[in-house]
Amino acid sequence: MRNEAALARSAFAHGVILSYTNSVIQALLDIRTLSFVTVLFCGSFGGGLLIFGSIQRRFRGITGLGVGALASSLGFLLISFRQYVSDLISIMLANGLILGGLAVMYAGLRRFRGRKLLPLPYYLALGFIYAAGFFAFTYLDPNVIIRIVIISGLTAPVSLLCGLVLVIDIPRELKTEYVIASVPFFAYAAYAVFRIFWTVGGEAMSNFLEAGVVQGLAFVVWIFQILLSTFGILWIGQQHARARARASGIGACRPAHATSQ
Repeated sequence: MRNEAALARSAFAHGVILSYTNSVIQALLDIRTLSFVTVLFCGSFGGGLLIFGSIQRRFRGITGLGVGALASSLGFLLISFRQYVSDLISIMLANGLILGGLAVMYAGLRRFRGRKLLPLPYYLALGFIYAAGFFAFTYLDPNVIIRIVIISGLTAPVSLLCGLVLVIDIPRELKTEYVIASVPFFAYAAYAVFRIFWTVGGEAMSNFLEAGVVQGLAFVVWIFQILLSTFGILWIGQQHARARARASGIGACRPAHATSQ
């Protein structure tokens, strides 16, 4: 009897702990809460990059990274107001700012590496695909699952391109710095693909704010993408500045790897 009572108490305590843990996890991964947290991180790091790029103009493209991060932070802010403002603002404009911010970051990374920007039609095509898909599945045939698939399917290749532009033709002496800066972009691209399969194979969904842990983790991975890539880019800039200062004795100049094409 004593053993049975002890087992019952242990099972009860275990159940209480699991319940409490699940409640904490659900609270931390609440979409609206995560939106505000993402705004704080993206806004802070985006503002920092914008200021750094404005001061250190020798490092081309960093201002673009800051603008992209700030645009995405505004998009996440609008998501947090869903059900309080119109779908045009909290869905169409919000996700458009997130995708557009990532595209601007890609353009900034190309400038940072001394590469030509992609022709404007590429960016216009990306915007058209997004706008057409989201308009159709927000107003004509509302479908949260397809919207998640669309935004994940568009951000994944752009994030992948961000990572690739950082690891192709990199200076050997700065390999570590470039790899660190590229990892979060590859990580987000991989998670976006996983998110697509999870969403398609999961249960029906009618309210994104109640989408669950996997959708909430997408915000966490985005924060990781902004935070670690910012650290990596600033580290690269610092190393180039030091190398130029040692070589010339007159201070840092434009990144050594940057070329005009």
